[in-house]
Amino acid sequence: HESQSGLSEHSFAAASTELRALMMLLTYTDSERLAVAMRTWMPWCASQGFSFALGVLEPDSAQIDALLARASADLRPSLHVENAFSSLKGQHDLRESREAERAKTWSYIRQIAMKGGLGEKFDWFVQMDDDTLPDCAKTAAFLRHRGQDQHGVYLGPSMSGMFHPGYYLVMDRSGIKVLAEQLVAQPLRPFSKSDECTPRYADRMHETDCCVLYPMIYADVMIGSCLERGGVHREYWGADGDQLYKHPFKDPKALETAWKKLNHSRLVP
Repeated sequence: HESQSGLSEHSFAAASTELRALMMLLTYTDSERLAVAMRTWMPWCASQGFSFALGVLEPDSAQIDALLARASADLRPSLHVENAFSSLKGQHDLRESREAERAKTWSYIRQIAMKGGLGEKFDWFVQMDDDTLPDCAKTAAFLRHRGQDQHGVYLGPSMSGMFHPGYYLVMDRSGIKVLAEQLVAQPLRPFSKSDECTPRYADRMHETDCCVLYPMIYADVMIGSCLERGGVHREYWGADGDQLYKHPFKDPKALETAWKKLNHSRLVP
């Protein structure tokens, strides 16, 4: 199946024999959308060469074990859980919630990109939300076409501004290294101390958003601000990039229905 953009799962096949890409899902252990993803699109994406890191904040290790136990045999080797609780334990009374997404992202990006960490196995990193449905065949073709000789790539759907929305964006290994370096330099602060950020945090002034606050949403703005500070600038991925995913599917049933349509379209010439 091929879109009008010309991207198909067979496009650029000669460009690379191996895809080393990690999908990083901002989610939580009892997310119904994650449960749908694990039985639908994630095993398929694993067959396309993708691995997965689930960014969660879970104090109960039994919940992590139960989550991994639900993974199919096809998915399990590619599935990793980056539990922010291990590094955030005891800080600011953190609990799983949307307001913890900056703190979670701060934690799991650093874990993935640290020396000897999971990120050393990959050339590309796809940051996404669990209400996004990726087309992994097209995403794989797109990344192979970009090649692996990039230096500081931050790709997404925004054509202006400093940041890409976090539901689907792409960084290369150099980009995520720069992001991690910027995040390591930032302590986790309660929002009441946002005036201690350098520069001082100010609402809607995105150059001040490389600041890790709790409670605080908009982790995607933090990512863009930190990358900009590190010299990695936002790049629009072009018309082909807009074919790589569909979003949003807040209702798990809607996500499953959308997967069935995608799966049918790829199976029918």
